[in-house]
Amino acid sequence: MEPYNKGKSEAHELVVVSSLGERDSYFLRNCGTMGFPSQLDFRWMKKGKIKASLTLAISDNYEAISLPQSPFGGIWTEENISSVSLEGFIQAVIIELRQRRISSIKIIQPPKPYESNFDLINYLLFKLGFKQVSILSHQFSSGKRRLKDSSKMKALSTWRNPRNWV
Repeated sequence: MEPYNKGKSEAHELVVVSSLGERDSYFLRNCGTMGFPSQLDFRWMKKGKIKASLTLAISDNYEAISLPQSPFGGIWTEENISSVSLEGFIQAVIIELRQRRISSIKIIQPPKPYESNFDLINYLLFKLGFKQVSILSHQFSSGKRRLKDSSKMKALSTWRNPRNWV
């Protein structure tokens, strides 16, 4: 894949708007957080539809965190999205954050039951140089099976700056 260039890739466009006051299916995306005066929603758009999004709260120290004081935030995919397109989205967000002089980024990815592309997103974050700094394991009960079933164990992962972040 060629490097991300000028906000567009495969007819995708990165749109950045304030998430405060917006309506979203995950209600915590539009709630402000103390100590974070700015909250931005990064949307990967194609033909007027949101393909992927990420909400980041920006602190006074120019640190970006995906929904601080929330169980998770992270990258969400709204529809089927190719790995190339999703990688382009992450690269576009990194470029935009660098242009805004953000000093660090922390992304808290939701567990797999909440995000169908969980494995792909985690792989791409790793591929792009992010460091996984923590994993919090959850158990989800479905049906009459016991919680000991390992297929019910899901992880919430936290990722930090790419290795070449400055």
